[in-house]
Amino acid sequence: MTWPWKKAESWSASAEGEPQAPSPAASSPVQTDILSIYDSHAPELLRLAFAATGSKDAAREALHDAFIALLAKLRAGESVGSPREFLYQALRDSLALRTPQGGSLQPAAEPASVSPDYDAPLRAADIRRRLRRIASPRELEMIQLRTQGLSYYEIARLLQITPGTVASTLARVFRKIRKAFTEES
Repeated sequence: MTWPWKKAESWSASAEGEPQAPSPAASSPVQTDILSIYDSHAPELLRLAFAATGSKDAAREALHDAFIALLAKLRAGESVGSPREFLYQALRDSLALRTPQGGSLQPAAEPASVSPDYDAPLRAADIRRRLRRIASPRELEMIQLRTQGLSYYEIARLLQITPGTVASTLARVFRKIRKAFTEES
């Protein structure tokens, strides 16, 4: 497989004729950086894009758009600050063009269980329904970004709000969730 930012001539062939990636010494710093960034962030970004679109193809296209935007910035010699924040924002921008929610990230689907628990889908659906009743779409988006490992500062930059707003919003929504789930239990 060739990456769009690699020149075809940078690939060599082994004695058996199989293509081989260039050695790290032959790669440019941008190529090395982008590959490292891709390895670090692509899986979580792809999960978020799939959760927002419900389509593997649309998720891949949004991920592709985000990395192309990052590559363009790096190739132009521009600073992107935190690549992670830049990629989340670029993904969000791409999703805004592709989804009816306008780039709003939705709660991800539950992972498959190892042992069959036939009531799990009902419980998960009930929890999602209760969460949507309790929290606004913006609060749900903040929760999802936080569970993806973003710091308050990263969430604030991504959503263009202050870190204090993120902290107070998350504290308030977690109190609402705790109260609702303890009262209904």
